[in-house]
Amino acid sequence: MSIYLPKERAFRFLTRLWSLVILLAIIFLVFNSKFLSPEYLKSILIGYENFLWPIYIFILIARVPLVFPPTPVLFLGFLLFPALKILVVILLLLSTLLSAAFFYFFAGHSDLREYFHRKYPRQTAKIERSLSKPMAVWFVILWSTIPIAPGDLLCFIAGVVRIPFKYLIIGMIIGQLPLLLAYAYLGDLFF
Repeated sequence: MSIYLPKERAFRFLTRLWSLVILLAIIFLVFNSKFLSPEYLKSILIGYENFLWPIYIFILIARVPLVFPPTPVLFLGFLLFPALKILVVILLLLSTLLSAAFFYFFAGHSDLREYFHRKYPRQTAKIERSLSKPMAVWFVILWSTIPIAPGDLLCFIAGVVRIPFKYLIIGMIIGQLPLLLAYAYLGDLFF
C-alpha cells in the first residue's frame, strides 16, 4: 500500500520536518554549547583514531542540512589533521559548494519566489534583473569574503531570485578560497 501525497504537500511536510530538526538542534546546542567547541569535539573523536576521516567527512556532509556553520568544522579539521590543512580546506570548500547547491535548489522549489513577485513585483523584478547578469558574481564574491555573513542565506536568496547557478558557484569559490586559506595560515598560529 503506497501513500500518495501531492508534491506541494510533501514538500511542505519535509520543510516543516526539516525546520523541526533544525529547531531541536538549536535547542540542544543552546543547552550543550560545548559541542560548538572544536577542542571538545576533538576530545570525543580522538578515541576513534582509525575512523577520523570518515567521521570528519560525515560531519562535513551532515552540517549542510543542519545549517551548522562551517568555521567550527574547519577548525575541527585543523585540530584533527594538523599536517593536512590544505586537504581540510579543499574538503570544506566542497562541503560549502554542496551546501550552496542544497539551499539554492531548495529555495527554487519553495513558494517564496511567487510570494515576493506578488508582494513586491517591481522590486523583485529589479533585483532579479540585476542579479541575473555576470556582475552577480561580484556580489557573491563580496558576500562570501565576509566571515560573519551567512553563506547559506546567500544561496537561499540566490535560489529565490534565480541568480544563475554558475555565477553563484564561481563567486563562492573565488570568495571562499582566500578566506579558507587565510584560516589555514592563521590556524598555524593557534593550532
